Amino acid sequence: MLYADLILPLPLANTFTYEVPDTISTLEQGMRVVVKFGAKKIHTALVHRLHTQAPENYRAKPILAVLDEQPLVHSAQFDFWYWIADYYACPIGAVMKAALPSGLKLSSETVILPKEHQMEPSSFTKKEAVILEALQQKKRLALTDIVKIVDQKNVFPIIKRLIDKGVVHVLEELNDKYKPKLVRIVQLHIAESDLNQVIISCQKAPKQLAILQAFLQQKEKYPKKDIYLNNLLRFAEGNDNKNLPSYEKIVS
Repeated sequence: MLYADLILPLPLANTFTYEVPDTISTLEQGMRVVVKFGAKKIHTALVHRLHTQAPENYRAKPILAVLDEQPLVHSAQFDFWYWIADYYACPIGAVMKAALPSGLKLSSETVILPKEHQMEPSSFTKKEAVILEALQQKKRLALTDIVKIVDQKNVFPIIKRLIDKGVVHVLEELNDKYKPKLVRIVQLHIAESDLNQVIISCQKAPKQLAILQAFLQQKEKYPKKDIYLNNLLRFAEGNDNKNLPSYEKIVS
C-alpha cells in the first residue's frame, strides 16, 4: 500500500499521512490532492513525501482526488519553505498558505466569484454550465453550495477546470476560521518495576486506584494508542477529576 505525507494550508507544524487509493495511478511530490481533514472539512493539500509505511497511531484516510498532472512545487521550494518555518518559528502549513495563491488552495469554505468571459457555451461541460448559470444569478457561491447544485461530493476538479479556463476566480478570505481540535492525553510517569508498589499505596484511595487500573487496562488493550483523559474518566466509573495531569495534542 502506498502512502503520502501531506502538507495542509493550516497552522500545523506536522505533515499528515494519507492512503493513496489504487484508483490513483500517478502521484508525485509537489502535486495537489483533495483530502478530508477532521469530521467534515475538505482541503487541498500538497504531497511532500511518498512511502509505504502506514501510520502507527491512526488509520490513514484515503486521498479523494489528484488536481495536477505535473508537480506544482518542487523539492528546492519545499526546502526553502522548511527553512522559513524553522527561521521564523512558524508551522509549515502556515508557510504553504502564504506561499500559494488562493486559487490553488481550494477548501470546503472557498467562495467562487464569476469573471467576464467570451467563451462559447459549447466550451463547458454540463456541470460547468450549471455552476456558471448559478453564479450569474447569485454572484458568489461557496463550494458547499456547488456540491448541492451539481449533486457531487468532490467538485474540486470541476472548479479547477473553471479557474483554468479563466471564467471564475477565488475570493481570498482574510479570516482563518480553522481551530485545531485538542484532546488531553494521559501518560504513566513511573517505572514498571515500581507499579506494584504504587497499586498497594493506592488501596486506601479508591478513586486513584480506579483511574490507574482503567489506564492499565486501556494500555494493555491498545498498546500503541494514546489514552485520552475523557475516555479514561469514563472507564474509571465514579471519577470526574479532569485536573488529572495530562498534556494537549492536536488530532485534527
